[in-house]
Amino acid sequence: MSLSQSGGRSLFRVVQAALFVGLCTPAVEAQSAELVWSRDSDGSWIGENVALGDHGSQVFTRYGGFVGSTLLLSSQDTSPPAPVWDDQVNEWTSYRRVASSSDGALHVTMHQEDQASGGDRQAVLRCYLSDSPAYEWSQVLPISIPNHPYSDVRVSADGERLVAAVYDSSNGKTYVAVYASGSPVPIASDWISTLGAFRTFELSADGSTAVLASQLRIAVFDVDTLEVRALNSLSGDPNRGALGIGGDGSLIAYGSDEIVRLYERQTDDSYTRLDDVPLPQGLFCGILGVSRDGSTLVFGLNDLSNPLLSRIQTVDYPSRNVIGDYSVVGAGSFQNHVADIGVSSDGEVIAVGLFGDEAETVPELLFFQRGDDEPFYTHDLPGSVNQLDMSPSGDRVAVACKGTHANQFGGGGAIRLFNTHRRDFEIEGVPLAGSSVELVQAARPGTVVRTIASPLLGDQPVWIGGAGWLHLDRASVVLLPGTAVTGADGRASIQYDVPGSANLIGTTLYLQGLRLGPRELSRDWETLTILP
Repeated sequence: MSLSQSGGRSLFRVVQAALFVGLCTPAVEAQSAELVWSRDSDGSWIGENVALGDHGSQVFTRYGGFVGSTLLLSSQDTSPPAPVWDDQVNEWTSYRRVASSSDGALHVTMHQEDQASGGDRQAVLRCYLSDSPAYEWSQVLPISIPNHPYSDVRVSADGERLVAAVYDSSNGKTYVAVYASGSPVPIASDWISTLGAFRTFELSADGSTAVLASQLRIAVFDVDTLEVRALNSLSGDPNRGALGIGGDGSLIAYGSDEIVRLYERQTDDSYTRLDDVPLPQGLFCGILGVSRDGSTLVFGLNDLSNPLLSRIQTVDYPSRNVIGDYSVVGAGSFQNHVADIGVSSDGEVIAVGLFGDEAETVPELLFFQRGDDEPFYTHDLPGSVNQLDMSPSGDRVAVACKGTHANQFGGGGAIRLFNTHRRDFEIEGVPLAGSSVELVQAARPGTVVRTIASPLLGDQPVWIGGAGWLHLDRASVVLLPGTAVTGADGRASIQYDVPGSANLIGTTLYLQGLRLGPRELSRDWETLTILP
């Protein structure tokens, strides 16, 4: 089988089937979880940041203050994972940030470095694609940074919009630049009045709306025009760093002491504050997550008087009702704060990263099903979580952690990848050009299995009566060569030879399992992007 560089339809025969569109997207039922792989530090680097791209099939990270590495790893690798590529540079950098397009294979870094003339620093933005360790373009933002950490970048789900923000201390505003994926020339740039340094920065998944929050103000703005849609005063509401935005930008949540405030976009594109969500007395919201569909809010709460307490509340947005409530209390003197939260697009799966405690009685990673009070899976990490990211479907979570507690000085750590439920269809092996991977299905012993493929995902899952949900584009689905019979262990494997042509690197196929006798589609699907 050959593929075009564009992944177009011309290389696939069109097959017709009697299909009808399902009324809803099937939710992930995360009844279990497992560690897939771990890349452990040799002591020379700390797990600082991580982002998942290409529907969770690619893991992106950057670490190292002087001899730095920008790494692309594959979710389909085994432990310890070998980098698909590693862009190593000898340059002194600080405040390293990463972001990836969750639905595509575009990845971005931002760091601060000394200006050539000495003195102040500057923020540098770099854009990568998965097919090469050489960045596509680099851009220095025109802001002099005397000594602060307030620079960050976000990417839309499809990778078509990159938004960079740098606090400009010379005028107390935040400089914002918006880029299309293929060019270092901003399509828009301006200063947003934040009344001081922004503490948090979020971009809606559709790339339409962004929000900045400083100690004194929330500023909501249109991405393409940088027109400010709302400027809300935060006087009396201490900024603890909790800020979230729905997938289309219509919902914004902000957390403070004993309160979470909600803002909703109106028909004239302005924002109105809705009913507040009260928090238990003495608790503050330090971080929060919002599902892409806007159905679910997750609050990471800590106690103003007891740094050992962490509490996770899940709130149904339409009703504002608390539907999940979990507390954990550590031991010792270290802060057991909530470090990061990931929420699946439909709000059904939640991942929470913690600092942990001095006595090591608190696991640093927790997974919840929506509406449950107890985690269905916990994991002890080498140290505190710095950042985590969840794939849109909720089936993969990547975590960057220290080798020590956040309150301790020390290096080391790891980048770890988890599955939040045991998949019934997956790729084993990194899809490098010219290599072979295994397409593995779970089914009843003796079941005959095949694999279907398409260059496109469907706009939404499609129900095929009696067979299950089809996630691939129904007009371009084909059967791949190869048949297998499930063994006594409930697994069947079909070898797939990845095309080796250099001009196919970066091309993507979407795969799903098909079981015969009776006909049944796999619950899960996989992304196969040919890597160099």
